[in-house]
Amino acid sequence: MDNQKRVLEEEIRSILRQYQAEVGHRRKPWPNALKTRILELSRLGVRQRRLVEITGISYQTILNWRKDAGLFVEKKAQPEKFHRLPVRVEKPRAKKGGPLTVIPPTVRGMTVRGKTVGDTSVGNLIVMTTPEGFRLEFSSLDQAVEFMQKMRGINAL
Repeated sequence: MDNQKRVLEEEIRSILRQYQAEVGHRRKPWPNALKTRILELSRLGVRQRRLVEITGISYQTILNWRKDAGLFVEKKAQPEKFHRLPVRVEKPRAKKGGPLTVIPPTVRGMTVRGKTVGDTSVGNLIVMTTPEGFRLEFSSLDQAVEFMQKMRGINAL
């Protein structure tokens, strides 16, 4: 089989030399003898890129010849089908420093219970952020402790 491939390759080269000597660079159809030998090499399993290297004929031209001859046309690799992936929603974590934060008494532009805090002192504001991302605000430590005791049954302090 390798011998048959070599013989066909040499025939193709000689036909190409003869064709180029007769036609030159003018645009003329390729000879049928050349097409049949190239298609025969293709049937023998020679890859299309190798045929391009041997002949100097464009990849697209050889592809068209193969298609016209009813040979399998190499297709680009299809991407794998889309697979659905489970989506896990990341829950926001409490900020560094623990779930309890004390905000200084003078905070500009912050809204506390419907009132905007300016430069006036309103006392310390205790803010608790849960691991789920809920933000709870308390005006005193006692309120925060009472809330935690009711919600979790914790006997704090």
